[in-house]
Amino acid sequence: MTANPLDDVMYNLKVSPIPATCSVEADHQLIGETLLRLPTRVRNKILDTVTFVAMGDVLGQTEEDYCPPHAESKRGWDIYINFPAMRKSPKSRVMETIAHECAHVVLHKTYGTGGLEAEKGADDLIEKWGFKRTYKSYRQFGSASKKKAVKME
Repeated sequence: MTANPLDDVMYNLKVSPIPATCSVEADHQLIGETLLRLPTRVRNKILDTVTFVAMGDVLGQTEEDYCPPHAESKRGWDIYINFPAMRKSPKSRVMETIAHECAHVVLHKTYGTGGLEAEKGADDLIEKWGFKRTYKSYRQFGSASKKKAVKME
């Protein structure tokens, strides 16, 4: 372990595409800063099982069992983060989105990854971690909806 905990997180962080290609190193740094705010046990689980994908057509989305080409046949989770869509958002809002998607990984056996209960559960958990909720309202989910919703800006 180095003297700088962020260096340790960044060393173990799996992000696709890598910064030298089409994503921005500052975005990867923001993922690392977010993970540092998570409880150690949660952070270690995320670092062991998640690949962050710096692209997508939604602000944040979690997928299970996708095996990216660079993975060594290790199944896990992909968290897609659309950093370009959030360029004008405050840093704290982007970090809340990242934490919210990490919460889905932690809670997937309880709630699954979509719908009213899953979204409320993820927001409840990130509040315990010290982040603000990502949704102002859950009406778009109805009582048992599985639709994805647009997060607040």
